[in-house]
Amino acid sequence: MYMQEYVSKNLEETIELGRQFALQIKKEGANVALKGNLGVGKTAFCKGVISQFTNISVDEITSPTFTLVEEYGSKLPVYHIDLYRIHDLQEAEDFPWEDYLAKGTLCLIEWVENFPTLEKFIDYYIYIEKNITNERLISLVKKDNDGRQKLIT
Repeated sequence: MYMQEYVSKNLEETIELGRQFALQIKKEGANVALKGNLGVGKTAFCKGVISQFTNISVDEITSPTFTLVEEYGSKLPVYHIDLYRIHDLQEAEDFPWEDYLAKGTLCLIEWVENFPTLEKFIDYYIYIEKNITNERLISLVKKDNDGRQKLIT
């Protein structure tokens, strides 16, 4: 697996990296999985992506932990999904995934590992880890047509 890694020293840098990532995918849309431990910065990264796509202030963007999905209006529909509280696979099976994962949308999914059958729809992976100095190591990876992950250039 090849990855492009970045170091974020604070919340603002994580949000800015999300904005920069959004510029790469703005025209095409994508299904993006964010992976990392609780509190590591997945939602902060999403705030950057969403604000770049929609021109909504990051202060107005909230985590969908309790609502499951937040939808943001723009020319390209933007969905922020948080599967942290999904532990019943039947509940996830009943969810209308095809509406959210359709081409021509941007779908940001946190905790996709709680529902592994969604992995086949993912175009990009964002891996976020916290190091011993409390910085975030953020890796951006694009899945190729064969399902392999490769460096984003």
